[in-house]
Amino acid sequence: MADVAFLGTAPASPPQVTGWPAREGKIPAAPPDAYVDEQRLGALVGHLVLFTAGRIPPWLVSLTNHLLAWTIDANGPADDDDEDNDNLPRDWNRDFFDFVGVLAVALPHDEAVTMFIEPIIKLAMMPSTRQRHPSCAGLIGPRSRSDTKNPEKPAEIRALLAERMKRSWNYRRFDHEKTFTCESHAGDTWTAMFYQPPFFMSSGRTILPSNWPGLDMTVKILTDLVTGAPTSGAMAVLFLNLLDTSPRAALIPFAVEAASAWTTAYATDTNFWSERDIGSRLCSWLGRTISEDSASPEKIEDVRGPLFKCLDVLVRSGVSQASEIEGRITAMHPIA
Repeated sequence: MADVAFLGTAPASPPQVTGWPAREGKIPAAPPDAYVDEQRLGALVGHLVLFTAGRIPPWLVSLTNHLLAWTIDANGPADDDDEDNDNLPRDWNRDFFDFVGVLAVALPHDEAVTMFIEPIIKLAMMPSTRQRHPSCAGLIGPRSRSDTKNPEKPAEIRALLAERMKRSWNYRRFDHEKTFTCESHAGDTWTAMFYQPPFFMSSGRTILPSNWPGLDMTVKILTDLVTGAPTSGAMAVLFLNLLDTSPRAALIPFAVEAASAWTTAYATDTNFWSERDIGSRLCSWLGRTISEDSASPEKIEDVRGPLFKCLDVLVRSGVSQASEIEGRITAMHPIA
């Protein structure tokens, strides 16, 4: 647990995490004269959520900006992607950014982006351990809490965070590394982006109601994340969890786009398609969608070529349901 230096009620500069290496070319700061437990301080900031209901008091925004500067400094330089450091205020990060998520959605969108989102996404990522900041899940709702507001423009917030995710080491490694694992702190961001609880709380279900129409605003952003990291089994599972909530024809093109990326990355890998149930889950969703949404034939016709290529890979990978889906599609659209 990192000790966080606290320099009084109104410090002239943000406090430091003890043990943080001095930045090159700068004289190390003098040792602080007082310390607080970051876990207790994080618990304290959680109570500030109570002040986000109704009109936001100006002092709360000012205080949060001050704490944000404090936090950014404690997490280290934003351009230091090759620096590895274990002495980060992880407990404080989690609690503080959870609060920032609640406050930001209570503010006008442009104000929240300028004050909080842009500084947050500039924080550096650890190249071989974890992200320096958690998901800020409140920014990319819908929210499960009834005492907080929903984001004004969730798609725009997701797009900003998605671009930051793509620059992280944990995401970039999936241009070559095939695995179903994910760094735990990065996983919190991934699950929030895909409308799901943290991995340790996951039951394979999202927090969305069935056939939620709001998904249409963000599914392209999420599909781009999947296709940009096609070897990530963890992201494939999150994407399929999301599809399972919404067997709608409008999502068929995105499902085919993701499946095409997986077939390129994994080809006829039976572990990925059969043993990990990626193929059977995809076919089950397609079957439900064809049965429940009358617009399916039209959407399928638009992506018939790439869809049949994916189904052929699934058949050769031992996914028996793929042959059934091929038959149903052929019956809808007989080959001339």
